[in-house]
This record gives sequence, C-alpha cells and structure tokens, in this order.
Amino acid sequence: MNTSDLKIDLINRITQLKEARIIEEIQKILDLNWIRMNIFLLMSKKKELSKEEKNIEAKHTFLKIRPTRILKNG
Repeated sequence: MNTSDLKIDLINRITQLKEARIIEEIQKILDLNWIRMNIFLLMSKKKELSKEEKNIEAKHTFLKIRPTRILKNG
C-alpha cells in the first residue's frame, strides 16, 4: 500500500468508530506526534542557524584581521 491508500484506509476506519474515547485517544496521539515533529524541526533549524552564525563570525573575523595584516606587511 502506498501512503495515499494508507491514509484513506485509516480515515475510513476512524469514521467507523463509535466510541468518542477512542477517537479522542487517536487525536491525542496525532497531536503528540505533531508536537514532537515540530520540536525536531525547530532543533534542526537551530543547529543550522548556529552553524551559519559560526560561519558568518569566522568570515567577519577573517575580514577584520586580513586588512590589518596587509597594512603591517605593506
């Protein structure tokens, strides 16, 4: 089964459920997974931003040091 088929099957099975408690539990699981996924994505983005910040700082430091060296040697 592909993803589309799995989604359709899951939706059909959920719509056949009669107990609100079970549907509420499914909703809690989905909400928790959504929160976990977003936390993971935010942490990944934070790492990427940290790497970029270090790269920018390194380039900035290089640019600040380089002209000084040229002047001393020139």
